[in-house]
Amino acid sequence: MLVDMKQILSLYFFILIFISQALAQSEILIQVGPKKVTVDEFLRMYQKNNTPGTFAEIKNMDEYLQMFINYKLKVVEAESLGFDTLNSFKSELAGYRKHLARPYLIDNSIIDRLANEAYERMKYEIHAYHILISLDPHALPADTLKAYDKALRIRRRALDGYDFQALARETSDDPSASRNSGDLGYITALRTVYQFENGVYKTPVGQISMPVRSSYGYHLIKVVDKRSARGEVKVAHITILFPPDATADELLEKEKLMYSIQNQLQAGTDFGDLARKYSDDKSSAAQGGELPFFSTGRMVPEFEQAAFGLKMDGEISSVFKSAIGYHIIKRVALKPIPEKNEIFADIKNRVVKDSRADLNRLAILARIKNETAFKDYQLLPEMEYLMDSAFFEGNDAPAEGTDMSGIMFEFAGKKFTKSDFWKFLIISRPSRLNSNVHIYNFLSEQYSIYQETLLFDYEESNLEKKYPEFSLTLMEYYDGLLLFEISKEKIWDKASNDTLGLKNYYEQNKNKYMAPGKRTLAVYQTFIYELNKKISKKLAKSENTVEGVLSVLIKYDPRARLLWKKEFVSTDSAQYKHFFARLDAGERFVLDATSHQLFHDMGVLGPQPLPLEEVRGIVTSNYQSQLETEWNAELRKKYVVTINQAVFDKIKSRK
Repeated sequence: MLVDMKQILSLYFFILIFISQALAQSEILIQVGPKKVTVDEFLRMYQKNNTPGTFAEIKNMDEYLQMFINYKLKVVEAESLGFDTLNSFKSELAGYRKHLARPYLIDNSIIDRLANEAYERMKYEIHAYHILISLDPHALPADTLKAYDKALRIRRRALDGYDFQALARETSDDPSASRNSGDLGYITALRTVYQFENGVYKTPVGQISMPVRSSYGYHLIKVVDKRSARGEVKVAHITILFPPDATADELLEKEKLMYSIQNQLQAGTDFGDLARKYSDDKSSAAQGGELPFFSTGRMVPEFEQAAFGLKMDGEISSVFKSAIGYHIIKRVALKPIPEKNEIFADIKNRVVKDSRADLNRLAILARIKNETAFKDYQLLPEMEYLMDSAFFEGNDAPAEGTDMSGIMFEFAGKKFTKSDFWKFLIISRPSRLNSNVHIYNFLSEQYSIYQETLLFDYEESNLEKKYPEFSLTLMEYYDGLLLFEISKEKIWDKASNDTLGLKNYYEQNKNKYMAPGKRTLAVYQTFIYELNKKISKKLAKSENTVEGVLSVLIKYDPRARLLWKKEFVSTDSAQYKHFFARLDAGERFVLDATSHQLFHDMGVLGPQPLPLEEVRGIVTSNYQSQLETEWNAELRKKYVVTINQAVFDKIKSRK
């Protein structure tokens, strides 16, 4: 189905209409400007944002009411400024609605049944051969019958004792049959199209199925073995690939290399090191040859057989050959089929995307038809004569005088005519029709697609009416999207880009961003062994600077010099703690006679504001909070807020 801006706009306004209809069914609690808020909407948001144990927990409903009003004020403002009319907003909302609608268009009972069936089948692996009689999905009835009869004749030959593998090489349209004689190896659930899988699992061991129809044609399936699933295995491998068109000498060289690697392994060389050095599979070689876990049917048969044949973790195989090269593998781990509760959700996701999902689609379609009183007037044969070569060559007009007003089908009180269907055909027609496809088959397929498209679109467009939860979730996203867009413009971008405003805010509040006080300590090298009264008095009278103290020391000790000067935020440094203890006792100088060092307390510099560049992140955040507080006050002045206090008191009493 083609989606254009007209459809997006139509869907968007449809959304707004049904949101308002759905919300009108609950008692009004608040009116913010023109927007009415129901009890259901408020309680839903309160409960969602008041989960115990989370950072968003808000126990006071009065407090939350004011936060909620601020939230709605911003939504109202965004609508008044036209944020909801932007094409980007409409498109994103429509896309979210599509995503939100998907679970409502699934019959969970059918999906659960199919998932359970798949899990039970996954417990087994079936060894099967097949013969394919290819057939176009839109083939003429005569060609379909011809293919079916051909399959029956081949089956009779097999039942009469003719070798099935020889028949596969002789008759199968599967290109691989010439080299594998129709052998598919062991397969399990969710690995092939559903129709073929059904044929495999429903055919007893040793028997040949009746022709099984799939999108590829008709299949004859012979089941030769059924075993319990072996789970998944993880291995590391060293692979030496065969060169394209390799000569016998080249193959011999590859074989010799592989056996030399085996000898190194037997001598104790690390498997991972050898894989990194020699393996031609460079993607796994970097990880020491390790591959992800794999199950039956994922690798070439020889590789798979060798991997599952290893009995314990760490065991290494002998050299073996496959169609692609020589291999040595080491088992890393083996795990069985997981319990159903561990993988059931994943199986359901795969089922929804698998060909068996057609069963869900057909079930939903049947329900919609029943609910909408669908009626088909069987006029499709009358359209066939209009489908001539000119139509497929681009002629959009039916033959002159053709009556296109006939009603082909109707549902939910709306009728769809030949003319409506013709317009759909013009959009969906191929440039030419395959010569093997009957026009009526093509028409029938397009007719089904047309009906399904309309019916599913109708169902999707009415989800707000049928499911209040859907309506509330969509409305929540609508509000959240508007809130994000307007907050981005009014708060976040403004705080980030308004350098002058940010600087002014910092200047007015810089005392909130203080660095702790710092104590400055200077240490001098001196060979004075004690501070006699004379020197002490001179030092006490000196300027409280490095230069002042040093001039006194040099007078009595010409070799004196400054070793270092350092600022300390904390004075509990283990290295100097004992000196700080003495300085804290009131001494300005402490002499360490052992090291001949003089410790000079230059005093404490009180807390100072940190530079803006060092605290820009937190200042910006605080500036945003101030802008929002000011904006909330402006919006409360601009829009009237009315609270139904009686209703609010009632829901508080029930809390």
